[in-house]
Amino acid sequence: MTFFNCYAMWTVWLPEGLESIGDSAFCECFSLEKVVVPASCKRIGENAFKGCTALVDVQLSEGLEGIGDYAFNSCTLLKDLVIPEGVMELGNFAFENCTALETVAIPETIQFVGGRLFDGDTKLSIVGKSGSYAEGFAQQQRLRFKLVGEAPRYVPPKTSRAKK
Repeated sequence: MTFFNCYAMWTVWLPEGLESIGDSAFCECFSLEKVVVPASCKRIGENAFKGCTALVDVQLSEGLEGIGDYAFNSCTLLKDLVIPEGVMELGNFAFENCTALETVAIPETIQFVGGRLFDGDTKLSIVGKSGSYAEGFAQQQRLRFKLVGEAPRYVPPKTSRAKK
């Protein structure tokens, strides 16, 4: 199932039981503002949400293990993101050109971070624990690092449309 280049979709609540989001599944869905990924989803495929330029609210659940190459590339309104515990891999260019991105909480479970993960994200601060992979990554990439005792809780941003 794919909704590539769909213009009439604002919110997606993916069903529990879904194990993965396929490559390019929601690529260039220019009206998509919110996506909720269930705990059953283990992987977000390559280009899954690439170019979703209205996307501001991404809710990822524990259970997720990997985010593919270019998965959220060029989601230019995405501001804050909490990557849940359990995620081990962030693919190449996964968040490149997310120009509004200000904070990304990276869990201690991360084992692999792809190249040019946050290229073009000039406002970005990485959030993580002291001595974590996240802290080392932030230093290596010359990104700001915010130290926290625990990963921040997700607070959904306001979207431009009133939803019920």
